[in-house]
Amino acid sequence: MKQFLTILILAIGMETFSQEISFSAGSNNTEFTIDDNDSFKANGIGSHFAIEYAMPIFFNLERVSYSLGLNLNEYNAMTGDLNNLYEWQTTHLGLKNGLNVRFIDVFDIVSFNGSASLNLSHILNGYQKINTQVFDISNHPEFRGLTLWSELGVSVKFDFKEDVKLSVGYSVSEDYSFTSKRGAVFYDGTTDENVKMKNCRFTLSLIYLLND
Repeated sequence: MKQFLTILILAIGMETFSQEISFSAGSNNTEFTIDDNDSFKANGIGSHFAIEYAMPIFFNLERVSYSLGLNLNEYNAMTGDLNNLYEWQTTHLGLKNGLNVRFIDVFDIVSFNGSASLNLSHILNGYQKINTQVFDISNHPEFRGLTLWSELGVSVKFDFKEDVKLSVGYSVSEDYSFTSKRGAVFYDGTTDENVKMKNCRFTLSLIYLLND
């Protein structure tokens, strides 16, 4: 009976306090780095798409919320010189868990927010191009398996209607090996190890309040 009452109270609480679903699109600016190789610098632009659900963690404190979402990211990079061209194009599917904090409200129209999240990511497809040669890197140890991205972000939300918001955000993130081996990548005639990726992202999100 107590368990039933607990579930009922939680269900009523979820209906009482605002829940949000958001649709996002943005641009990734990705940097590939290699440990112990300062001469390696590769950057590129890719797309970002996501759908997320958010709800308050505490029923009496709506400023702090938990979010769960799916995302699709392109992490691309290019480098080279007059003699050689190296290019990477990768697409990743991710599951993101995050905490969001609303810091400041301005006239109930604009709010300033911060977020911290972890994104569990898996490569869907990827290619490395060396001059005119193209290689499938989807199953190579430096990219395959799962990677865990840590992400910190800030955003500004604008209230246009009672149940619709627009958000502009910026975030920085870095990947860590989870089940992938983070092995080697062929560059400049040699095999370099410990490939890592860092990413900066601009996003535009449309937010719907489910039970405002």
